[in-house]
Amino acid sequence: MFENKLLDIGAMPKLLLWSILCETRVMQSREYLGQEEFRMVIAPARVAYLIGEGSVSGFIRAVQEACTRWGGVTEPIIPVNQDLELDDQWRTIAELADVDELVNVDCDDRAAQAVSKRLGLPLVSIDVIDQEGPGRHTCHPMVISQEDQQSWSQSAEYAGGFGPITGSWFYTESTDDLGDLWAIAAAGTFASAIARSQGLVVPSSPGQSTGFASRQTALDRTASQFGQHWSDGGPYTRPAVFWLCDKDPFPDCIAYWNFRALRPFGRESVPMLLLPAEKVDSWILFFERIQELLRGRSGVFPADAVLYSQEVTPDRLRTIAESWGLVEDSRNPSQEFSAVDAIAPRLPPFTYRVGIDPVPYMSWHRRYGMTTRVPIQVFRDKTSVAFNSPVRFAGSGATKVKINSDILSPFPKRPSIARLIQPESHWRDGGIELYQQALSYYEIDICVPQLREVVETLLDDATESHCLSDKGRMGQSITPSWKLERLLEPGVFEAIRSLTTLRKERVGAALDEQAAKGNQLDLSRLASEFGRLERTSQCTSDLCGVHQPEVGVVAAETLVTLGWAERGCRISCERCSVTSFVPFRDTTPSARCPGCESSGRYAYTSAGITTYYRLNSLIDLASDQGVLPHLLVIAALHKRSSNTFILPGVNVSFDDGIESEVDLFGVHDGKVIAGEVKTSAAAFDEEQIHRDVKLSKRLLADAHVMACTEPLEEGAITIAEEVAQKYGVHLVILDAVDLRPVIANI
Repeated sequence: MFENKLLDIGAMPKLLLWSILCETRVMQSREYLGQEEFRMVIAPARVAYLIGEGSVSGFIRAVQEACTRWGGVTEPIIPVNQDLELDDQWRTIAELADVDELVNVDCDDRAAQAVSKRLGLPLVSIDVIDQEGPGRHTCHPMVISQEDQQSWSQSAEYAGGFGPITGSWFYTESTDDLGDLWAIAAAGTFASAIARSQGLVVPSSPGQSTGFASRQTALDRTASQFGQHWSDGGPYTRPAVFWLCDKDPFPDCIAYWNFRALRPFGRESVPMLLLPAEKVDSWILFFERIQELLRGRSGVFPADAVLYSQEVTPDRLRTIAESWGLVEDSRNPSQEFSAVDAIAPRLPPFTYRVGIDPVPYMSWHRRYGMTTRVPIQVFRDKTSVAFNSPVRFAGSGATKVKINSDILSPFPKRPSIARLIQPESHWRDGGIELYQQALSYYEIDICVPQLREVVETLLDDATESHCLSDKGRMGQSITPSWKLERLLEPGVFEAIRSLTTLRKERVGAALDEQAAKGNQLDLSRLASEFGRLERTSQCTSDLCGVHQPEVGVVAAETLVTLGWAERGCRISCERCSVTSFVPFRDTTPSARCPGCESSGRYAYTSAGITTYYRLNSLIDLASDQGVLPHLLVIAALHKRSSNTFILPGVNVSFDDGIESEVDLFGVHDGKVIAGEVKTSAAAFDEEQIHRDVKLSKRLLADAHVMACTEPLEEGAITIAEEVAQKYGVHLVILDAVDLRPVIANI
């Protein structure tokens, strides 16, 4: 019975072949985009706490909350005054900390709302921090602190810790003694009612130095499996920072808390401690712990340690440093904190400095989270992004999952476009971010929309209704883009213009002539004359705007290659007086007039029969209607970035009843663009420029395109730059230099 269940080894090749065939059929039935590397980041949602200015109780309450949140040690506490003002230093810290939400602990509601508006972050009350807002998507530290002990020991070494991890975490019991505030800020604290439910945590007396210097505090626990995957700066090697507070510890405690919130996470080591100036002298053998902390650090920096305080005097700091056996470094301060190559580990005597504010040296942008990378086969309609979590969760909770890949770079970072990719996602740092349950394995479905669909969605966002204009419909029928780019080749655009049958121009001239004479408009005669208008044909020597004969030949042949023009002969009939173009395919050994069929002679020179060129009907009409300049601009933008899809004309209406037409609207290199195209530089007067840029702004464009097939004047460009700056859009200038190589080379 068991043998009947064994897999037939001989059938393996057939099964493998069948699997390959099935997979091939799936790829053929769906649009396969290839293999892409996806980068996933797992991180907690993090907050900044708003407290009243000078509020010790608010500070303690914020610390209590931070100790119950994954990453809580990196969550700033921001004091807010009653004047609805936010100090620049606190604003900078809130921005650098890259938080997701503001939490009002005990500051004035109006002040909290003002700060929320200024920072552009959602605001919730601390009473509902676990129920409302993005900040609730995190875990309790117990869920993420049960990781492999060896891994944690290594991370503790990078943070400058002492000795092995014992499995217990120290915290300070909340008291009314202001002198113990430093210990609460250094180690963390819990509300007495919930302290026993916080896992492997034990209270530590502020008089005991061991817990605070060992990286085994309740706050350190919140940084378990907490990483930093990107920064635009940060230390390679920096002095250790010993921050001391005095009898009035609050200013130093809150300043240190926010300084520590910006510490690096990674192999960069910046040891930092908050210490009480009045008590540290009585700590037995603490100087040995300081020596141990500094010993063995690699790198070159002017001093091994910086002693800093907002309240303690420099002389007192020097006395404390010397009691630890440190020697003051008196070199030129301009040499401080230069990042250089690592050298041999540092050995005593260790040096120190005072009077240096260490906060600016942590003032760089960073992004937090643990990362993993996975190659994934990508399909247009549905792709399963499956990966093992880089964070080991030991219980229930929530987290942020960020997904990034180069395949997402062409898309504008708008909320509606994120929802096209994944309905529950939003943009974050160039990728999409979702709120998920804490899991060991994730499988998230995404789709990769076409840029055409993206542009339609963007128009839906910005307008009440929209449709292609007449030029837009005609221009869309002339794509694909690889053909459009050939419009940029020397002489091609000029050849099209020269070969264009100017119906619009000639009809307009006839109407103007009739009006000038005061004659009644004869529509039947007008239709008779221009309804039978022959398409223009020319030889290359007659092409206008092409100053070099060889350029004209190449340009005309390019049009034939694209299917936009055809070659032929010309016959001028002596019998019916009609000059006709005869495509090569219709020529006969004996030339005959296509109209009256009388014998004639094809046009010739001493070199032989002359070749004439004629545009096909679509290109001829598009050029006459002014569509080609739109396509020329699209071609120029597509040449700059292949991630481009632009509609060459859209009629739009807004919810206030205003209707308008925009010459260009679409996506270019991840940005939304709109713009105006002219064939005459003089048409861009100040009124026109204001109207164009205002329309682009109303269409929610990131950039406005001002394009002309003639050279633009500096005055018009200057006006456009000023108007674009006023409306907050980027300006893209394209004129003859960019669009017409023949003009540029003259």
